Amino acid sequence: MKMDKRNVWVVILLVLVVSTGTVFAGGQKDSAANPTEKTMKVGISVMFSHPFFDTITEGVKSVMEPAGYTIVDKSGEFNVQAQIADVEDFIVQKVDAIFIEPHDSVGIKPALIAARKAGIPVICLDSPAEDVDLVAANCATDNYDAGVKNAEQLIKDLNGKGKIIVLDSPQANSSLLRGDGFLDTLKAKAPGIKVVSQQDYAGAQDKALVIMANVIQGQPEVDAIYATNENGILGAIPAVNASNRDKEGIKYYSVDGSSGFVEMVSKGEVAGLACQQPYKIGQLGAQAMMKVLNGETIEKQIQVPVVYITPSTVNGFKGF
Repeated sequence: MKMDKRNVWVVILLVLVVSTGTVFAGGQKDSAANPTEKTMKVGISVMFSHPFFDTITEGVKSVMEPAGYTIVDKSGEFNVQAQIADVEDFIVQKVDAIFIEPHDSVGIKPALIAARKAGIPVICLDSPAEDVDLVAANCATDNYDAGVKNAEQLIKDLNGKGKIIVLDSPQANSSLLRGDGFLDTLKAKAPGIKVVSQQDYAGAQDKALVIMANVIQGQPEVDAIYATNENGILGAIPAVNASNRDKEGIKYYSVDGSSGFVEMVSKGEVAGLACQQPYKIGQLGAQAMMKVLNGETIEKQIQVPVVYITPSTVNGFKGF
């Protein structure tokens, strides 16, 4: 049977409707027949696996998940190249936003450049990026003030005189600021306190243990040890004890605030601790990111204060 041109076009339209699953009503597509919309995702890469960073992530989730975002979290384990790879993977996954806690505040720059080229906003949590122009914001503990508060307590405990060891980790901007705040305060307020050794332990407990085992042997007089995070102290204490120096009353000071470390303060094993508020860091960072995603302007530097505790002021503080 011969088919006229009008019938041919009717058949073609029917084939198109069946093959695409598209139904038209009043000139509009049926939304029920549309493909599923892109899942909203947020990527998080932390410095290393630790309850502190788990708590930051929980703070982010408390804001982002109710807004419909899926969280993809990764850990760089003290390796900036791994964190760069994390960001590259987030870009491939086409996440809407990235949070990163960089182990190396300078070395992370290629990842930040890549994210910017992909049009994905980045907020650094806890450890700020050095090049703030490449991120939407840095949301972190007031790390300089954490160092200041530790120095002030140490000065008080030592009556302004003594010999101390400093364990720092200058690769991370957060640790660098804690060291600067501490040393600047000693210089300004306690010239009678001498730093007899300053060592880079890269933020790792095992490295702090090895370093302190060697350093303590060469320092016959040590009144206190300051480390820019708790891993430094957790490595230093067993090294001092193994050297039979534990009876000398060496005092320990640091920054962080996990529940186990807070307990050490309550027992008098640690003289002073600047406690961070990781859940609040995650919350405030996520709230700022929601504003960015909504096209709003935010502050470049979001500072979260520390809670300082000593054996006499811990007063039931639980930590994270």
